[in-house]
Amino acid sequence: MRPDLQSWPVILLSLLLALVMELLPLPPVLAQLQPPWLLLVVLYWSVLQPAALGMSGAWLTGLLLDAVLPAPLGTHAALFTLTVTPVLALKRLLRTLPVAQQALWVAALVCMYELGELWLGNRLTSGSISARDFLPVLSALFAWPLIKVLLFRHGRRFA
Repeated sequence: MRPDLQSWPVILLSLLLALVMELLPLPPVLAQLQPPWLLLVVLYWSVLQPAALGMSGAWLTGLLLDAVLPAPLGTHAALFTLTVTPVLALKRLLRTLPVAQQALWVAALVCMYELGELWLGNRLTSGSISARDFLPVLSALFAWPLIKVLLFRHGRRFA
């Protein structure tokens, strides 16, 4: 199923807003709690419109994040692609689940993403990780229903 032309502005605008939210300068306490907004929006559109983003869209979005963050080029691109892969495989199941169960799935995927970031940053093998490194997983658990509510009205027209 190909995405229609009406869905592209909504998808691009939501990705742009998520990128801006990702780059907002926050105090250190709030920065630790910030969920990966761009990844959450990519996951949302991968469930709802897999033909619009898919693997290549996740890779390009991650590459864009790599370009604006001081990270090695390709880090977020690879992690976004690996995180979206199970979503694309299970998209029909994820669509039918209640929001609370979807949030648990998303939290597990964000945990996988955070572990990948720690591993690629050599912090996982050096033993310098703490529970604070996984606070974005908890905040993603609570941010997922918010994203569903905000994007549902626009997304259901295109599903």
